[in-house]
Amino acid sequence: MSRRKTRKMIRRLLVALLLVSSTPANADPIKAFPPGVRPLRGWIANAIGEARPLSATLDTLLTEVGARPLVVYVDELSSLDAPYDGRLSFIGASHGYRFLRIELRQLPVASAAAVLAHELQHVLEVAASVVASRQEFEALYRRIGVDATNSGGRRYDTAAAVASGEAAMRELVSPARGSRDRRPRSGVSAPQASRRIP
Repeated sequence: MSRRKTRKMIRRLLVALLLVSSTPANADPIKAFPPGVRPLRGWIANAIGEARPLSATLDTLLTEVGARPLVVYVDELSSLDAPYDGRLSFIGASHGYRFLRIELRQLPVASAAAVLAHELQHVLEVAASVVASRQEFEALYRRIGVDATNSGGRRYDTAAAVASGEAAMRELVSPARGSRDRRPRSGVSAPQASRRIP
């Protein structure tokens, strides 16, 4: 067997192992992660698998994102000192697909899922636009967004994303569910999330 074929087989095996290891044992990976949504950490995969059946908002957003020509990587927030719990960044566009990255702070499941719902709403805002570059991404949020917490034009938010995060949080902390993650932070129903313009 050629070295090229061997490398290709090893890559496929590693991808398969990554998918299996990042999926909760009791979750159907096809149902938990629609096409194009790629959790890069086990805790993120677990949070999605646990929260999706309990939140109609999160489920709808994941389904809508999965129906679009998008690839959305969901990773852990790189800065522990960041003044937000989630952010969306634009990676690029190629062959009719747009590539985005959501970063989430590691939080209890309901909070992490609420931030994810917030960020997925922003993904759909990008999907509804003609954004194909980082500059266009930044221009979109300067146009449709509101400067978040007086950041001087470095972080933006939208009413639709705030509403999505709050709706997911309400669904996930419903008294009927007995959620342990009931504490809203900073007087809001969902943790802080925003588009950061570097």
